[in-house]
Amino acid sequence: MKLQLSICLFFVNFALVAQDRIIMASADTLNAKVTAIDKEKIVYYLDADNTKTVKVIPLSDVCKVIWRNNLEYIINAELNKSLLAK
Repeated sequence: MKLQLSICLFFVNFALVAQDRIIMASADTLNAKVTAIDKEKIVYYLDADNTKTVKVIPLSDVCKVIWRNNLEYIINAELNKSLLAK
């Protein structure tokens, strides 16, 4: 019984952490699900939003996207270096 409970808690914790992160130029972080990226914008919805309302943000406002598997998509390399130096 303890093993089953432990396994269940492990998957619940994994599900709560599995999300994309958008690092903004202002150093804010959005926990979201990114649905599309093109030359001008990122389409996403916030993880905490139960209605899954789709939002759009211009690429000029974004530093990088960290995917749920921890791979990083760096959009603005100079801004990324300055944020890491802080």
